[in-house]
Amino acid sequence: MSLTSAALPLRTYRAAGPALAVALSLAAVGGLALAGEQGLALAVPTLIFVLFAASLNLLVGTGGMVSMGHAALFATGGYVAALLAKHGFDMASAALAGIAAAALMATAMAAICVGREPTAFIMLTLALAQLVYIVIWKWREVTGGDDGLIGFAPPEWLRGTGAYCALTVLAVAGALAALLRLTRSPFGAALRAVRDNAGRAAFAGLNVKAIQIAAFAISGAMAGLAGVLLAFFQRGMFVESAGFATSTNALLVCVLGGTRSFAGPIIGALVFRAVATLAPSVTSYWLSMLGVIVVLVGLYRPEGLAGLLLRPAARR
Repeated sequence: MSLTSAALPLRTYRAAGPALAVALSLAAVGGLALAGEQGLALAVPTLIFVLFAASLNLLVGTGGMVSMGHAALFATGGYVAALLAKHGFDMASAALAGIAAAALMATAMAAICVGREPTAFIMLTLALAQLVYIVIWKWREVTGGDDGLIGFAPPEWLRGTGAYCALTVLAVAGALAALLRLTRSPFGAALRAVRDNAGRAAFAGLNVKAIQIAAFAISGAMAGLAGVLLAFFQRGMFVESAGFATSTNALLVCVLGGTRSFAGPIIGALVFRAVATLAPSVTSYWLSMLGVIVVLVGLYRPEGLAGLLLRPAARR
């Protein structure tokens, strides 16, 4: 087999991933749209969760940094936007401020965590996220505590579920396109080089810490955008958005879908949301069953569901 023909499946695999993820996302949204208003109400948080998982995978898959604190960035974006909207700012200004605040929070977290041993990195991101959770929970005068922050809404023209779903589709599609372009850019190549061998990357002249901090900031901005979209959709932000379960669910779907594929977290998020919506009516132990599936995928299919779906396409 020639080198050209050997590389062909890899190129096919690389190109098929985003295409399959887009097709599955459109099919999911289209199917839910056919179900009417209730279906659209399920489609919006599903798309938001897809973006949230994809933003985390920039760190986990492309950067090799396993963060357990991504919920803090998601909640920061949502709460900052919600606070500004409640005090009279328009949605666009509040959204931009929320995204910027999440990026700044991510930069601060990265400055503390980057360069540590992997175990220390995980524990530090978890500790910082729990600190954000406690601040949101206890600072009732500002955040509403466990009652949540309510009293704001999107503009009149976005208050219908269909209109807001269309906005979410555009925002999530644009963010995913930006993430895809980033992972295939020289910056993405540098981030993968740091992931694979930080010492060799530094010897080659790369500023390892700066690259990792920049990746954290971009990932935080995307997570913040997801938080903003959720805040205006549900017209409120609640402390659970900063909780441990929010971070672990995102990490779980990255592993389930496959961290080394751009399509992985998207496919994983769609599967997770489908199971979370349908399985509780069948059994109350669905989360335990999903956990077993993730463990089995991690042990026997480390490339995740994306690899399982895309390998046959690559072989063709």
